[in-house]
Amino acid sequence: MNCEVTCLAEQSIAPQVASAATESGGITVDVAIENFAFSPPNITIPTGSNVRWTNFDFFAHTATSTAMPPVWDSGTLFFESVYQREFDAVGAFEYECIFHFGMVGSVNARLPGDATGDNSVNISDFSILASNFNTSPRTYSQGDFNLNGTVEISDFAILAANFNTSAGSRGAAIPEPASGSVGLTATALLARWRSREPSPRRGEHR
Repeated sequence: MNCEVTCLAEQSIAPQVASAATESGGITVDVAIENFAFSPPNITIPTGSNVRWTNFDFFAHTATSTAMPPVWDSGTLFFESVYQREFDAVGAFEYECIFHFGMVGSVNARLPGDATGDNSVNISDFSILASNFNTSPRTYSQGDFNLNGTVEISDFAILAANFNTSAGSRGAAIPEPASGSVGLTATALLARWRSREPSPRRGEHR
């Protein structure tokens, strides 16, 4: 897990929900610390993503795991200090500022493509993605697996690359398909999804 603390003395960083993919291929999600609160306080991310906390308050804060013992501790973050951590395991991780009671947040790390949060990527996740395809704004639980606000073909590619995997079998995940095979996988999944729909009764029309 990669962690780092950086103090930015000259340049202010504007908070944002998610940034472009990092060099390692993961997503970086920003959490602002301002007005004695984490913003956004609760986030859902795919495993392998980084969370970056930036303190915009003039008061010192921390982002410290509430687990015993703590899974991570940012240390003291002064004004414009930054702490970043990679989440490579599935789980719900709560954290707090140890200096200010009630200042809490959470990170929900899921398998890439797991919209339902059941620790597996299956037809239910595809159904959610299909029902929200080409719409925005959307959340991770609605099929926006790359956290850019829109459910699109790149989100399907993430789901297809991890289809039929679970948290226990993550090491045997299907390699990401090439762009040409994505269409074939989409056709197969769509046919499977449609086959789950009830057949119309005689005399009825869809």
